[in-house]
Amino acid sequence: MKILVKRQFQTKNTTISTIFIDGEFQCFGLENPHHNVKIPDNTRISSGIYRVGIRLTGGKNDHYLKRYPNLHRGMLEIKNVPGFEYILIHIGNYHRNTDGCLLVGESITRDGYENYMVGNSRVAYLSFYEKTIAAAEKNYLQIEIRNEY
Repeated sequence: MKILVKRQFQTKNTTISTIFIDGEFQCFGLENPHHNVKIPDNTRISSGIYRVGIRLTGGKNDHYLKRYPNLHRGMLEIKNVPGFEYILIHIGNYHRNTDGCLLVGESITRDGYENYMVGNSRVAYLSFYEKTIAAAEKNYLQIEIRNEY
């Protein structure tokens, strides 16, 4: 199974993308912007092809296990990213929620300033998670991230 993240544009604080699963549009994505020198929790990962695995420890995992006990089987983690670790795909609407991770949402809009946000993140995440978790558990989930702008 393959996730394709097509980064569409970047502002000072946000990067917006369209996300596909096996060629079908799934949702929108929100990340931090690119920085030539990594700023911890405020820099997106480099474009490339990575494996997505499962992270069974950490605060987000504990929180999601409590919030979604009948669904959650571990956090989706983008693995083997040079210079980065613990890059998760998770719920959040604003760039301040990313912490260097990839957020998913059903819509994109401006946040009232120069930044963008994703809407209905929880709904988008649950659908995304249900479609990808089994492949991640079998070590059969890949993510390709492309800069399209």
